[in-house]
Amino acid sequence: MGMGKSSSPSPPDYMGAAKAQGTANLDAARLSARLSNPNVTNPLGTQTVTWGGAPSFDETGYNAAMAGRNAGGGRWVPGDTENPTRWEQDAPGAAPTREQFTTYGDQPNITQTLTPQGQSLFDQQLRISQSLGDTAESGLDRVRGSTAQPFSLYGLPNRVTDIGRQDFTSNVNAAPVRFDTGYNQPIQYGLGDAGQIQRGIGDAGQIRRGIGNAGNIQGGLDYSGAPRLPGVDDFSADRQRVEEALMSRLTPQFGRDEEALRTRLSNSGLMPGTQAWNTEMDALNRGRTDARMQAILAGGGEQSRLFGLGLGARQQAVGETTTAGQFANQAQGQQFGQNLAGGQFANTAQQQAYNQLLNSGNFANTAQAQAFGQQLAGGNFANQAQAQGYGQAQGNLAAYNAAQGQQFGQGLQGANLQNQVAQARIAEALSNAGLANQGRQNEIQEQMLVRNQPLAELNALRTGAQPTMPQFQPYQGANVAPAPIMQATGQQAAWDQNLYNQGVGQQNALTSGLFGIGQAGMYGWNPFGFGR
Repeated sequence: MGMGKSSSPSPPDYMGAAKAQGTANLDAARLSARLSNPNVTNPLGTQTVTWGGAPSFDETGYNAAMAGRNAGGGRWVPGDTENPTRWEQDAPGAAPTREQFTTYGDQPNITQTLTPQGQSLFDQQLRISQSLGDTAESGLDRVRGSTAQPFSLYGLPNRVTDIGRQDFTSNVNAAPVRFDTGYNQPIQYGLGDAGQIQRGIGDAGQIRRGIGNAGNIQGGLDYSGAPRLPGVDDFSADRQRVEEALMSRLTPQFGRDEEALRTRLSNSGLMPGTQAWNTEMDALNRGRTDARMQAILAGGGEQSRLFGLGLGARQQAVGETTTAGQFANQAQGQQFGQNLAGGQFANTAQQQAYNQLLNSGNFANTAQAQAFGQQLAGGNFANQAQAQGYGQAQGNLAAYNAAQGQQFGQGLQGANLQNQVAQARIAEALSNAGLANQGRQNEIQEQMLVRNQPLAELNALRTGAQPTMPQFQPYQGANVAPAPIMQATGQQAAWDQNLYNQGVGQQNALTSGLFGIGQAGMYGWNPFGFGR
């Protein structure tokens, strides 16, 4: 009927995959441990890491794999536990290696070997440590004897804690100090009238601040009457006429020369287009070109000459106009100078009059200052006399106070002398007490030194330098991930359950379809097209 049944895919082997994962985890852990723990060599020794003793090499399997490779030319497939020498002929690849047929144990063995120099240093340190230990052990008896005696301060000097009482003298008697001089004379605070001060002088006349108009300064020049400045292209017609005049004389001569040359060349048997013909004609043309260039240069020279004449005429007119303007400005400057000199003369006369009036005022003020100075000198003389009297009275007071001070100083000096004697006694007592206490402390320290010296020597010997080994890389362990058996079991159960559900579903669908076909036949429906 054209209906087929498709085959279901084979169920995955989850348990086998889990075991393979566990094997891969173990191989990865082994490889990680080997890669993380290299052999170390330093100047004092070496460290070697091995696993499970000597490695095991499968010589038979290796030879079979190599023989298969040499015979078939394919690729050896490692990792097949059922067929260790499996060889795929159609799979290209590398040949098997000896490492692939070598197995190792999982227990690491770390071997550290010193070089002869390192071993000698280590043995020397051991001998030194042993000698120090023996010496320290022999000193235990002295430590026991020293610490067996109790520590005592019997027989030491007593500590000094009191130096007694010392008397000080601080009573000084003297007469009271006097502050009043007993002199009472007035000071002169005022002066008489010395006359008025002259604060002004007469009028010396006006100062001239202007000098009059000297005329306008010519600030510009008019060159409109001068010939215009010639241009570069002016006199081009003159240049053209010179060239044409020269060429009008040369052109007929060029024609005659060319005709004569052609005749001469033809008579010589030379034809147009030959090398000799072209050479002669080129020489003629170069001469013609040179003559034309000479005519052009002559025309240019004539144009330059005419341009220079025009430019010279322009410059001459400009120079004359400039000279006329400068002459006018020189005349204006002369007039300005004369006006300025007249103003300065008038101001000089005014200054002379002002100075004369100023001198008169200064003379009057000098006389007034002289009178003021005489009155000021008289007042100062009176005040000096008053100061002299006050100073004499103050000197008498100072003499009285000096005598009082001398009496006070003598009393103070006697008191200080008594206090210095008392202070010296205190210092002497403190020094004696300090020396006594220092001697007591020194005896205590000497007894402590005698008691602790054996123990200090023992500790120094006991804590001597210890032997040290060269530093190597520590061993790095590797973790092995467990095989996911529980997860694989769950996945296998889920797969089986899914297959069961699919089978039940297909069975139910088939039963339902057959049941539908039966009902259709009962009611006259033929799904397969059979005749009724």
